[in-house]
Amino acid sequence: MVRFVPPSSGWEVVDAMDKAIGITDADSKWLNKLRKGLERLGFTVIASQNGSDLFIAFKNSSLSMLITDTHLNDMKGLELISTIRELDSAFPIVATTSDYSDDLEIACRKLGIVFYARKPPNFEVIKWIVARHLGLPDARRKMVAAKTTERS
Repeated sequence: MVRFVPPSSGWEVVDAMDKAIGITDADSKWLNKLRKGLERLGFTVIASQNGSDLFIAFKNSSLSMLITDTHLNDMKGLELISTIRELDSAFPIVATTSDYSDDLEIACRKLGIVFYARKPPNFEVIKWIVARHLGLPDARRKMVAAKTTERS
């Protein structure tokens, strides 16, 4: 099940049992590509170009994980990560970026992200990170089966 969160619009509260992966990125092409890839694996995805929308989902306990770019329409990704870290130091966050600055990577890592990916990231690696941090054995099996099929 996929839910798009329109930028800065009303928010539909998601049932706490229906956890999702949040994706936020100002680049709509990358946002849609990642959303569609995770959807094909059977994940629920909440996607927005605005970090504030995903922060609301985080506060409502609707997210199991967040994938955020470092540049968003309404804030910097570092600001979103930092705000979440003030509330939950262990919440899994993946940071993506087109900015190849070492200082930015260091700042993200100091905030305790689980993975830092320069764009364009390898989708297979993103899938592995998501499966690993969400503890989803079925997703891991699907990825291994897909990889085996690709090699055949």
